[in-house]
Amino acid sequence: MTGAVVLQTNFHINCLVCALMHPIFMVSRIPIFLIYAIFTCCCDKGDDLNENFPYDKLIISYEYVENHLE
Repeated sequence: MTGAVVLQTNFHINCLVCALMHPIFMVSRIPIFLIYAIFTCCCDKGDDLNENFPYDKLIISYEYVENHLE
């Protein structure tokens, strides 16, 4: 009656997708991890770190600044 064009939107679908996005990603992590574990089961995982590893030389160690002040 007013001459306005009424457009149909998909706002309800967009809201549903946004609401389900987090649960979908949380559930999809499980098969992604299983596929990754299957494909990398025979790969070399690297060396184990032991007490001879220079932890104090790492940038992320708490003592890094104290050890490298000089």
